[in-house]
Amino acid sequence: MCFRESDGKFLWQQTNEKLADSNKDWPETGVCSAPLVEGGRVYYVTNRCELACLDTQGKSIWKLDMIKELGVSPHNKAASSPASYGGLVFVGTSNGRDVDNKRVPAPKAPALIAVDQKTGKLAWQVNDPGDRDSGWAMVLARGGHYRRRGASGDGRGRWLGARL
Repeated sequence: MCFRESDGKFLWQQTNEKLADSNKDWPETGVCSAPLVEGGRVYYVTNRCELACLDTQGKSIWKLDMIKELGVSPHNKAASSPASYGGLVFVGTSNGRDVDNKRVPAPKAPALIAVDQKTGKLAWQVNDPGDRDSGWAMVLARGGHYRRRGASGDGRGRWLGARL
C-alpha cells in the first residue's frame, strides 16, 4: 500500500497472487519485505519470491522471479528487504530447507544477489548457505562492503561480509 506522506491519503496498492505450493508461500501470510524507495522507484520482495521494481505510481518497471530464473526454493516464505549501493539492489533470496527441515532442495541456488537497479538484470550472486534456516534476514551495503545477517544454529544469527 502506498500513502501520501503529507496527509496519509491512500494512493495505490500492489497485490500478488499466492504460490500454489503453500510450503513456499505460507497461507495467511503476505509480503514480508519492507520496501526500498529510492530515485522514484520502489523495490520489494513479493510473497512469490520475486524482486519487484515499481515506479512511485505503482506501475511495474521490472520483476526478477528468483524461483524461475535462479532456481531458488524459499523455506515457508520470501522474507528479505532490499538494500542498495552503487546502482545495485541487494536482496537475500530466502533459499532454504524443505518443509521437514531435512534437506536443501536447491543447494546450488544463490543465498544473496545483487541486481542492476535500472534493468533488473543479475549483476552477481553468492551461494553461502549458512544453515539455510530461511535465507538471509538483512543485507547492509556501506562504503563498498556488504554485510548480511543470517541464522545460525544457536538462533542468534551471524554477520558475514565481503568487499564489493
